[in-house]
This record gives sequence, C-alpha cells and structure tokens, in this order.
Amino acid sequence: MKENNKKLNMLKNQPTQGWITKRGQIIPTWKKRWFIYKDGILAYYSKKDGQIKGQLLISDCLVTLLNDTNNLGFAITIPGRTMRCKCETINERNKWVAVL
Repeated sequence: MKENNKKLNMLKNQPTQGWITKRGQIIPTWKKRWFIYKDGILAYYSKKDGQIKGQLLISDCLVTLLNDTNNLGFAITIPGRTMRCKCETINERNKWVAVL
C-alpha cells in the first residue's frame, strides 16, 4: 500500500500532458484539447503550444468517473462548474484520474 501511495505522489508531482476531449461549457459540443497538469493547476489549450483556453485549480475539484458506453469519460467538478472529459483509452483515463 505504501508503494502505491509513493508512486501516486510521484505521479502527481510530475507535469502530465496529453490530449483529452472535453465538452464545451457554453456550446455543448465535444472538442479535443491539449491539457497540462503542473503544480496543482490543470490548463488546457486548443492546440499544443497554443494560447491557454482555461485553467482549473485542482485542489478545489472533485474527479468522478462517468458511466459512458466505453468507460472513457470522467468529470472534473469545481464550485459552479462541471467539466466533462473523455480520453481515447482506459489507460489514459485512469492516468488522468489518478493525477487529478
């Protein structure tokens, strides 16, 4: 158990980045975004090396798995907002959920 906690803490302390598809807040369509998690902040961009589209302070969030058809979705909830996301693989989804 201690070994798993150690691995999780190491994962959370390293920058994590990759493509996640998120549902728009104003226009509810699915859009692929480049996400970077670093130092407790999750930022997302319309493309790699693009301008920032938004960011969330992760210490204020709750991450839950979504019951979608292929188990690739998760939600990030902060006060006043829920961001629905999905990854291309279960391993990717599990990685992001563990980091957040």
